[in-house]
Amino acid sequence: MKHNVRLVCALPAGTLQASKGKNDCQVNTKRMEELHTKLFHEYGNNTDVFMKAFKDDPYVQNCSALANHSYCCIEEFEGGGSIKAYIRTCCDGTTWSFDTNKLKLLKNIQTNNDSLCQHNTESLTTVCCKMAKIVLILSVFALFNSVVGKSDFCFGCSDTSDAEGKDDCQKQTEGMDSLHYTYKTQYRNDSDAFSAKYGKDPLVQDCRQYHQYGMTHCCIEELERLGTIQSYIRGCCDGKNFSIPANDIPRLKFISDNNQTLCAYYENKGLVMCATMCDGDFCNGPSVAESVHIYSIGLIVFCSIILALYMT
Repeated sequence: MKHNVRLVCALPAGTLQASKGKNDCQVNTKRMEELHTKLFHEYGNNTDVFMKAFKDDPYVQNCSALANHSYCCIEEFEGGGSIKAYIRTCCDGTTWSFDTNKLKLLKNIQTNNDSLCQHNTESLTTVCCKMAKIVLILSVFALFNSVVGKSDFCFGCSDTSDAEGKDDCQKQTEGMDSLHYTYKTQYRNDSDAFSAKYGKDPLVQDCRQYHQYGMTHCCIEELERLGTIQSYIRGCCDGKNFSIPANDIPRLKFISDNNQTLCAYYENKGLVMCATMCDGDFCNGPSVAESVHIYSIGLIVFCSIILALYMT
């Protein structure tokens, strides 16, 4: 099976004066170049072996898992000398964070990696975008260890800050790892027995009661403004209903249970939203071998690189 793979980064935010660590998608090209070099030189373009080694790297993503996403794009929103949002992502060339009915010049974007910019007089934001074709068609193996039709359990928690001590849902993953490991090994996926013992744990969300409403997947949803987390949620989901309506963020229509993160800028509120959906018990947290039907578990998925095109 042939897959389109390339270097892509999807970072939701940062400013030109951003504190260190909040503008990695703009400035951390050294890491992207390092991965690109490893693929070509250390792994001899063998993407099967490379993906086994780097499947959990937060910069690695596979464009072919997203329908019709055959290009690599950068979106940049700037106002008053500060970056409001900076996103690297796979794209289809027509679905953007911005409204092309208002910014009609940007409809003419070509796949030559040149940047087109236009100013939005309503939001006082200058929007720039660039797009490039996939330059390599590489063979990538699918990391399917066990295909699960629906998720009985997801991790459930939320943060409204990324300040130390208030970011447990994002960073304090030790308890999640322990619960996932216990479920897979001690209880061997016995949902009823596990629920009897751990069902009231604050990190455990039992999705079975929501299956009738189509909430059969696990999700991570993140809302960020200028490098600061406004909301970070893990939980059961249906892939349709998010904190921001999908009609307001057209890119969300491409979300599926393959753990590929989709990010877009919601200019009306000055928010970057990223959503990730997966299929498998506790797949929206630390991964345990043989447990999930996804490419990797990204805990805080700001940047995702795909393997073959280096865009700066």
